[in-house]
Amino acid sequence: MAGYYYRRKYGSLGYFSTTGTTDPLLYHSPSRRQRIRSPDSNGWIGRSSTIYRQNVKLALQYTFYDRFNGSSTNYDVSAENASGNNTLFVLGWVAF
Repeated sequence: MAGYYYRRKYGSLGYFSTTGTTDPLLYHSPSRRQRIRSPDSNGWIGRSSTIYRQNVKLALQYTFYDRFNGSSTNYDVSAENASGNNTLFVLGWVAF
């Protein structure tokens, strides 16, 4: 993870990786066509935030998946790609 803090602004970029073995009981599908996947997932998390005055903070965080449940493309039979799990998180924080 790398981060910076400058004049009440903060940013960071980090890499995550989850590994494991396949488990047909945990990663099963009602469809018999789906391949048994492992929990192998990886990607990047970027975050930027700024502090306004003393008690107001705004932040954005984006999670980008390179791989999800063992595959980057078509990890299930409905042609879902790992990028379909990308997430934007918006935070507003006020302390008083």
